[in-house]
Amino acid sequence: MQKAPNAQDLAFAPILNQITVPHTAGAVSLNEEDRFYAITEVRAAGAWTCAYKNSDPNADDQNRNGSGNQLFPVPWIVERAVFTDVTEVSGYFIPAMKVGR
Repeated sequence: MQKAPNAQDLAFAPILNQITVPHTAGAVSLNEEDRFYAITEVRAAGAWTCAYKNSDPNADDQNRNGSGNQLFPVPWIVERAVFTDVTEVSGYFIPAMKVGR
């Protein structure tokens, strides 16, 4: 099942739906079915890894690596993501609705 952003919420999401998820048990997981996540900052003491999925149902999971604190001036949009070796992940979520069959 694919997801689509709820258009009426796009303008308000960066203001109303802020998130900061601290590190717990070795990983930060963003994986709620009714949300897209816009990542604006990753904080880490060293190297970090993220396994993520975008909304393309035919695409495989992808990986992104970084080192230390990293800001994303243009938010990095993901459907779901699991970060390892991070201190916290910040950004906002965009409400989504299921589309398709």
